[in-house]
Amino acid sequence: MTVTRFAPSPSGYLHIGSARTALFNWLTSRKDGGKFLLRIEDTDSQRLQENALSSILDSMLWLGITWDGETVFQSLNKTRHQEVAHSLVEKGAAYYCYMSKEEIEDFHQLHPTKKLISPWSAAVPPSPIKDRSPVIRLRVSHCAHNAEYVSFTDTVRGVLTVTCSELDDMILLRSDGTPTYMLAVVVDDHDMNISHVIRGDDHISNTFRQILIYNGMKWNIPKYTHIPLIHDMDGHKLSKRKGAISVEEYKKMGYLPEALRNYLIRLGWGGDGTTEIADISMLLSKFSIDEISKSPSRFDIAKLRNINLHYIKNASPQDLLHACIEMLRTHSTKASLIQNELYMDKLQLTINCKELVDRFYTLEELVLFVEKYILPFNKDAITHIVEENKDACRIILQQFLILLQNDNSEQVSLNEIKGILDALFILASSVKIQKGALIQCIRRSLMFGESNGPDIKLITSLLARSEIVYRVHSHLKAIDK
Repeated sequence: MTVTRFAPSPSGYLHIGSARTALFNWLTSRKDGGKFLLRIEDTDSQRLQENALSSILDSMLWLGITWDGETVFQSLNKTRHQEVAHSLVEKGAAYYCYMSKEEIEDFHQLHPTKKLISPWSAAVPPSPIKDRSPVIRLRVSHCAHNAEYVSFTDTVRGVLTVTCSELDDMILLRSDGTPTYMLAVVVDDHDMNISHVIRGDDHISNTFRQILIYNGMKWNIPKYTHIPLIHDMDGHKLSKRKGAISVEEYKKMGYLPEALRNYLIRLGWGGDGTTEIADISMLLSKFSIDEISKSPSRFDIAKLRNINLHYIKNASPQDLLHACIEMLRTHSTKASLIQNELYMDKLQLTINCKELVDRFYTLEELVLFVEKYILPFNKDAITHIVEENKDACRIILQQFLILLQNDNSEQVSLNEIKGILDALFILASSVKIQKGALIQCIRRSLMFGESNGPDIKLITSLLARSEIVYRVHSHLKAIDK
């Protein structure tokens, strides 16, 4: 059975690269009918951050990544890690080392280019030092079976090899009894029956050392896949300085989980080379870890935006409203809008207008549009408007107001606004204004001076007649200032 795992450290939010790693593990196990397990590597207490764990789990679930069984916490396995370390000593695969910190520093000063050689690694070691707690070190020569090299076959890169002379006798168990990362990972992977280890290629150097521990315990070695890292469009490592790097940030920016998941899965895995957008069932059926690219992927925000636009266009109004509410909850400054009944009514109206919704690449653009342009007019929103053809624009807007008064209903119907525009187009020739300029003039009056925006018929369908009249009046005053 294929058993994979994702093992984040709760030292921060779920990084985009880590999310992709989790997805590749999840896909590999789900496709084969296996298990996907979750382990929290929380042994380094100095790096742990408050709320990081809940953020990581929430981000995984938001992306649709579910795991099997109970979550394993590495810190709870300390006794088992200690047991294996001492077992390695009994097998001759590790030894107790009593070197002090000062002695290790002296060795490196005298031999700056050599790996550490402990006196206690000798066949006949010195006697233990009283009142000094030893560490347990791995005996590389024993675990490598006295070979000159350590090798393994990586799914992406093929056969990888390192000379044993490059590997020192690393510490497995510290003098205070706490296990190192290297030991804990191997023990936990073995005990969890992990068959495939899929992780970033920054772990390749760790893999050589971890294989030695497997050899020392005579355990079966899992199949390793090391995924190239994700770079930005300039070919550099992703950094917060150049944009968002966590799943939570993309959620706040209004990306749908289906879109981000789709994009991350295709990032580094070409599939059939033609299908850029595919639902999760199709991705599950086609995905193969053997097809991962050897080169680093480049994170293209423009491509992600286009994929997100596709999912927004194809989402139901109900699902979009739910997603918008979830996104607003993540914003400390915007969460109060959820309690604003008028805002929520306007948001629902906007979402129901498919022609308008199809303009937005993110949910953030959608909710901000409603807040800025569809909520009732803010008297401070306009102070001064510059119109190139002030006189013609004034005449057009005054006639617009007159035509709006021909009906007393609160909402302006589509047929009514079409009739009004037809009448204004006839007027346009007499006041020497082009139709395009006329449209721009009316749009600016409705959108607080903005020239670019949706069709006028879409805007008026979302505004009450009284609100339209008020905005046009305010625009006329701003022109005359």
